[in-house]
Amino acid sequence: MIPRESHNLTQDRSLIDRLWYKFFADFWARFDRREQRPVVGQMYMHNNATATTIANTTTFVKVAGTTTAGSLNNQYTHTSGRLTNAATYRRKFKVSVTGTLIGKQGDYIEIGVYDSTLGTVQTESQMQIHVHQGIDPILFCTDTIVNHGIGDYVEVHVRDITTVHNITVKHLNVVVTEI
Repeated sequence: MIPRESHNLTQDRSLIDRLWYKFFADFWARFDRREQRPVVGQMYMHNNATATTIANTTTFVKVAGTTTAGSLNNQYTHTSGRLTNAATYRRKFKVSVTGTLIGKQGDYIEIGVYDSTLGTVQTESQMQIHVHQGIDPILFCTDTIVNHGIGDYVEVHVRDITTVHNITVKHLNVVVTEI
C-alpha cells in the first residue's frame, strides 16, 4: 500500500470527500421508499354519455367525460382526464390507451395521446378509425412512449377528420407504466 503522504491528494482530500458524499447521496436518494415501487398511473371511464364537441376537422380536442383514477396509481396523479407525473426523476413510460367511441356513420376519427412535454398530440400515437355504423361503439387502441419528469402529463384527444360531428367516447382506459 502506498502511503497517503506520497501523493499530492492530501490538499484535495476535502474535495474528494465531497465528491464521494455527493455520489452516494444521489445514489441512495434513488432508493427512497416512494421511488422503490414502479411509477404507474391509470384512469378510466365507463358508460360515458358526454359528447366531445368537435369545432373543426383539423384540431384535436381533449376527450370529454368524467374519468376515475386507478386504485394502484403510484407517483401519477389524476385530475379531470389527465394523468400528471409526480415522480422526482425523469424516466421513460409506455402509455396505453384503449376504449370505445360512437361517431357519425361514414366519418373518419383520429385519436391520440397528448404529451405536455411536446405541447401537442404525439404523431406516433395517432390512430385513425372508420365509423361503420353510427350506433355501435367502435373499439380503438393506441400506445406511445413518453419521457416524463415531475409535472408532465398525458391526456387523450380526438378529432373528426371527415366533417364536424361530435364524438362520444363511451369507455376509456389509460395506463402509464415505467419502462
